[in-house]
Amino acid sequence: MASDRSRASGYVRLMSDYTAESPLWDRQGMVEPEDRGLSAELAASLRSWEAHFEAHFDHESGWDSEAARRWYADQVEGLASQLRTELGPDVELELVLWPLNPPQPSV
Repeated sequence: MASDRSRASGYVRLMSDYTAESPLWDRQGMVEPEDRGLSAELAASLRSWEAHFEAHFDHESGWDSEAARRWYADQVEGLASQLRTELGPDVELELVLWPLNPPQPSV
């Protein structure tokens, strides 16, 4: 069942994070796609994108291959477009793509 907090929020952030089950966030924390009323297809795509991040991005060394990084990056435009369509015009969508430009380790 969708929470009132999640459905009422006019803000959603698309952002991968370690051990997160969903790459969707509002100002209070992680949000499940179903809590925003998103389609099963989009929910599956979002979870696949997040799982790819978990499988291929290391907090110390970054992406395990350029192909993995490229796949992750290539999905963003389609995911963002679907999110904008399904969330509607009254919801601000912020894209936070820090895994594509992770901070470099200090030497």
